[in-house]
Amino acid sequence: MEQEHITPELRKKMNRAGVVFFILAVILVGYLTQNFRKEYDPTARAEVKAQKLKEKMDKAEKLESPPPVPPQ
Repeated sequence: MEQEHITPELRKKMNRAGVVFFILAVILVGYLTQNFRKEYDPTARAEVKAQKLKEKMDKAEKLESPPPVPPQ
């Protein structure tokens, strides 16, 4: 059943909207998958914890004042 009220211009707009929606859906699924992996995958979780620990250690090293130089 051909619908008479769908013009070629409207069809182009609907096509474009469909493509944009599909691309946004793919991006959203990729983002959610990445976050899910970070949260629930044990190996990834260990990597994230190690990275955070390393950042804290680096920050602590920067905050520590260097030992005083003995006068000569």
